[in-house]
Amino acid sequence: MKHVLSVKQFNSKALLDTLFKSAAKIQALSPAEYPKPLRNLTLATIFYEPSTRTRLSFETAVQNLGGQLITTENAGKFSSAIKGESLEDTISVINAYADGIILRHPRPAPPSDQPKFPACRLSTPVMA
Repeated sequence: MKHVLSVKQFNSKALLDTLFKSAAKIQALSPAEYPKPLRNLTLATIFYEPSTRTRLSFETAVQNLGGQLITTENAGKFSSAIKGESLEDTISVINAYADGIILRHPRPAPPSDQPKFPACRLSTPVMA
């Protein structure tokens, strides 16, 4: 699974079992013992809506797993979106800076539109 654009993508019991078993193993560790699969990777968090708890939980997870962060908070007001830059253009630009993108945007990507969603044309994995 390259991009995570909908919870509906987690429709396989085997996939969910693997995910929850992995999470349980990590939860049993202290943060100093967490695996570091994101070491030497930079992830971008782009939130177009205010979201303190969700943004901080993602950013903490990235750091705990060894990743570096570039971030924008309330990108709808404090990014080039205010000048009219499209979501597609923003994602394309960030694709050059980050190894992965965590995106929260008011425009959802319904499963039928996923191939058209701008992230699907990128090499950078996106979680929206």
